[in-house]
Amino acid sequence: MLGDNKLPDLLAIGDSWFWYPFNNLLIPIWGLWAGAKTILAQGKVGAEATELASGNWLKDFRAALKGYDTVRGVLVSAGGNDFAGMDDMSRILKPDCSAAVAGIDCFDPVATEQLLFHDVVDAYGALLDEVKKHRPEALVFLHNYDYAVPTGIGVLGFGHWLKAPMDIVRVPIPVQATTSSTPSTTRSRRCRRTTRTTSSSSTRAARSPRPTGRTSCIRRPRASASW
Repeated sequence: MLGDNKLPDLLAIGDSWFWYPFNNLLIPIWGLWAGAKTILAQGKVGAEATELASGNWLKDFRAALKGYDTVRGVLVSAGGNDFAGMDDMSRILKPDCSAAVAGIDCFDPVATEQLLFHDVVDAYGALLDEVKKHRPEALVFLHNYDYAVPTGIGVLGFGHWLKAPMDIVRVPIPVQATTSSTPSTTRSRRCRRTTRTTSSSSTRAARSPRPTGRTSCIRRPRASASW
């Protein structure tokens, strides 16, 4: 980007959905403008929302917002790794789910509330507060999982993803798919709570067109950004 003397139109911070090699969400987003827009991407494969909203990640995100007045859109992809891994998923599952008949039966409601609606939403709030403070004219795009498939296969075939922690607490195989998608049923609440946490009357939450298997939530300032 700097070698071409280009400044970013979009600032993206996120996990593997922005960082999968050869196939990630930023490729088709970049293609929407036939390569005419420049995207500055921050983050890494496996990044958690709580990680991106703290320490050097947050400092770099803030610096980009403050340093590039050309940014008119901010893309955030985070939250899945906060609960999908072995340690995190185990935090919100009940110790014995062998008798579960539906995904909702497998979750510890208190732990799930803390992780999804406090830790993760607070992390989103921290990122969105930075945008509101330093680049309020930018549109912010959020998205989350809709139907996560519990294959147990992580990036490039490595890692324990969703299935392994469910196997440990004996979630029945027919119930595992509904268990992994249960958090998605709260996506609208997540969008609403994130908006309340970080916004004033000058912003609102709205639904955007969604590709197959994904959902989107957009924070849209009243002032329209020029593209």
